[in-house]
Amino acid sequence: MKSDGQRAKRPPLAEILVTGGCGFIGRETVMHLTAGGHGVRVLDNLAYPGAPAATDAAVMIEGSVGDRDVLRRALDGADACVHLAGSPVLGNPRHDQTQDTDPFLSAADVFFSEAARAGVPVVYASSAAVYGAAQSDRIAESHPVAPVNAHGAEKCALELTAQRYAARDGLRSVGLRMFNVYGPGQSPKSPYCGVVRLFAEKIATGAEAVIRGDGGQARDFVYVSDAARAIGLALDLSLDGAHVVNVCTGRPVTIMDVVTQLEAAAGKPLRRRYEPETDMSVAMSVGDPALAKALLGFTTEVSFDEGVVRMMHALSGPSA
Repeated sequence: MKSDGQRAKRPPLAEILVTGGCGFIGRETVMHLTAGGHGVRVLDNLAYPGAPAATDAAVMIEGSVGDRDVLRRALDGADACVHLAGSPVLGNPRHDQTQDTDPFLSAADVFFSEAARAGVPVVYASSAAVYGAAQSDRIAESHPVAPVNAHGAEKCALELTAQRYAARDGLRSVGLRMFNVYGPGQSPKSPYCGVVRLFAEKIATGAEAVIRGDGGQARDFVYVSDAARAIGLALDLSLDGAHVVNVCTGRPVTIMDVVTQLEAAAGKPLRRRYEPETDMSVAMSVGDPALAKALLGFTTEVSFDEGVVRMMHALSGPSA
């Protein structure tokens, strides 16, 4: 991360563009921003069938971030942009090393070039996947990046593109390296769906879940409302240059801990079978939250236990 940024509060933002605002994190972010009094417009291609509108309080623009004309209109008059639009590649980029990332790279270049042209600062979603098989119990932003899948490679490319436009055009950006975000509203059919929501679906349907190895792999789980708060705090700052910041709890939770908490919240067991770990298995991925606290004033508020209970309660509701 660059260390020459100037930490200063931005004035209130009248209009924020959120790309991917109908997605899992996007909807939560839009609700958080509109509740804070910001004007919000959403750009989303509604790629997933039945994708709900982000909120009635936001202006909806249907289209792709890779469409320069649509994006230019969406950015017109915006004070800032939250870039959450996902990969346009098919399949599951978390697990497939063969995915073609060219469409993602092309869209990323269009996005950052248009944001730079409009002079609109950007907060964008990166990922802990950039770290790959980390060599530290707590991963700080200074840790080398070495992604093991296409998703991580895409996010590395996104960060490099942000750095390029910062150096060339002075575009201000903050990339938030999200660890494992979970919560209500996440579709189990999404290629980005994590283990918490997937296992919750298995418990609900009585289907069998696959656990790799002994389930001792540790992850850092962030509740979706905390992720949205981190985005809001990043928008509140005026930072020169391109920066990256972890969004994490700093607390390890194993896959078997996930099973235990879900079973307790659901009141019934998870059917499971154990299979060998894959070549892309990562034993531990837990972030260091120190920089987020120092730079953004961000710490998570929802514990994993509480988050699981909230999610299961939402899933058992009439609209689940």
